[in-house]
Amino acid sequence: MLSIGKLSRLAGLGLVALSISGVAFAGNITLKFAGVLPVEHYAHKMMEQVKSDIEAANVGIKVKLFPAGQLGSGEELLEDTIRGNIDMVHAFVYAHKDPVLEINSLP
Repeated sequence: MLSIGKLSRLAGLGLVALSISGVAFAGNITLKFAGVLPVEHYAHKMMEQVKSDIEAANVGIKVKLFPAGQLGSGEELLEDTIRGNIDMVHAFVYAHKDPVLEINSLP
């Protein structure tokens, strides 16, 4: 019969094996990163840098960029991000959506 210590170690190893297998079956992930500014703008260069940094980590995550309002206006992008349709967004902050966002406008 297994002792309590051996049983708890065996259960722990089983949980680790299950969690690792879940990551293995997840496959590659592609994130949508949307913005409203044109590709010539420095903010798009920042988006490209974020994309390259994430993909350079080599953890199975790819980033697809959607610059220049391809997926909508800034407000639409924020709403789509809240809904989960877009993963990351570089858009203007809209304080009328949440007054806490007015912190950027303080002197």
